[in-house]
Amino acid sequence: MKIKLPRLPLPLIIFIILIASSAVTSYAIIYSTITSHLANSEEFRLETRYLRVNFPRNWYAMKWEEQNGTQGNVDWVMTRPVDLGVIAFFRVFDETATNTYMHENGFDGTDMLPIITLEMNLIYDWSLENNPNAALSTTSNGTITVSDCSAKYMVFRVKGGLKDDTGLYNMTSEIVACIKQQRMFMAIYYGEEDAWNQTYNTFMVELNSIVLG
Repeated sequence: MKIKLPRLPLPLIIFIILIASSAVTSYAIIYSTITSHLANSEEFRLETRYLRVNFPRNWYAMKWEEQNGTQGNVDWVMTRPVDLGVIAFFRVFDETATNTYMHENGFDGTDMLPIITLEMNLIYDWSLENNPNAALSTTSNGTITVSDCSAKYMVFRVKGGLKDDTGLYNMTSEIVACIKQQRMFMAIYYGEEDAWNQTYNTFMVELNSIVLG
């Protein structure tokens, strides 16, 4: 399944996807589309122009292309478990979109940590809209290999960062980023703290399955 979306802030896209993917009919369409892309007995595979990733057969998945004209295009893949409040996004910016991102934010692309910090703060700002008392703390950062690309990662926690009709919840997230062949790759795994901890190993299996083109 491939859809095209306009350029939107990541938190807004998260909100849209969480609503859209709650429908059983959406899952049925996605399931029927990807049954021909079995990675193995336990996983499906989704592919874009620059990204291939495996995901569990009992998870939702979508892919789309964000088209921004002369500013470049971004390939997206989303995966999430059926019944838990976590979601994974994988993005690859083409060469033009990578240059646009760097120019607009004042980065030169030699260090991914400031980029990750910017994305973290965007998510934190979104949390503050739901709860002005939400508190941000980073728990770890370092280097990880993704498809032969040396990537930086950061794990952070927002106390009271998620809100629904029943109250406030803590949020945990990991952001991973690198540049390969002049194209920026970024992954984010985001959600309610307990669900995030419960499914983190699955996210790492997805991350380790990634092939960047």
